[in-house]
Amino acid sequence: MKRITRRIPALPIVMALMVSLVLATCTLGPSSDSDSWSDVTSLDQLSGAWQGSLSQTMPLRQLMEFQGYVWDASFQAFYGNMNVRYTLDLSATINSAARKITGVGRETAVFSVGNIISVWPSLRNEYIRRGATVNDSNYSMTYAEPINESISLSDFEGTQINQNGNKMREPASNAGFPSNDYLVMTKI
Repeated sequence: MKRITRRIPALPIVMALMVSLVLATCTLGPSSDSDSWSDVTSLDQLSGAWQGSLSQTMPLRQLMEFQGYVWDASFQAFYGNMNVRYTLDLSATINSAARKITGVGRETAVFSVGNIISVWPSLRNEYIRRGATVNDSNYSMTYAEPINESISLSDFEGTQINQNGNKMREPASNAGFPSNDYLVMTKI
């Protein structure tokens, strides 16, 4: 999923900060101990509809550094010790015969503490410019993005599927989250 997971912009903070999406829906956290995992070896294993969500709260500094930005004194002065709760909701259908994935991803970022009151007007304007919906009462933005991509098996390198074929997982870091957990996607 590596090529595909970097397609949809999220959290357009300073210099168009990019956070990835996975092209199936996911839940952050450990998978069931009863699941047995193996590498995906065919797109046929992934055919069908998948959905779920992923949510994580972290300091904005941690997220930006994970994305490759250098958190310097100017970032600290501008943002302070701001936190962000990032939520990703996805619904996707994989058609292995057509080698396509379609669906929609919705990203929500809720900012808190730090300099949010003084920073919000500039963040808000940037989000609106990029087509996001903003909520001034809780300093959040929501961005919806359609998914319509051609796929190949190489896009799912590192993705694993459980013994029942109803869950797939990949490291959360592949989807832009600074975490050692897995994203577990559930078939519907």
